[in-house]
Amino acid sequence: MAWSPLGGGRLMQAQEGGFSRLQLTLADIARELDVDGIDLVAFAWILRHPSRPVPIVGSGKVERLRRAVASLQLQLSREQWFAILEAAQGHEVA
Repeated sequence: MAWSPLGGGRLMQAQEGGFSRLQLTLADIARELDVDGIDLVAFAWILRHPSRPVPIVGSGKVERLRRAVASLQLQLSREQWFAILEAAQGHEVA
């Protein structure tokens, strides 16, 4: 299970000094996929993780739940998936 997959909303907020490398990568991929919001891409990434985690969305807001469900329709390429992994880890995956 992936508890609080968006970090309690922290993934959506600008960090001190601007947006993080991960946020920028998610935004680039969202543009490539023509979707509105990095949350959809983040959920799609989690859902395609090889361990097949189940995201536990703790929001009580219906719109946020709808967006999480909408991410099931996104298809990330291997290149996109690994770009997100590398951005999150901060280094290239060999």
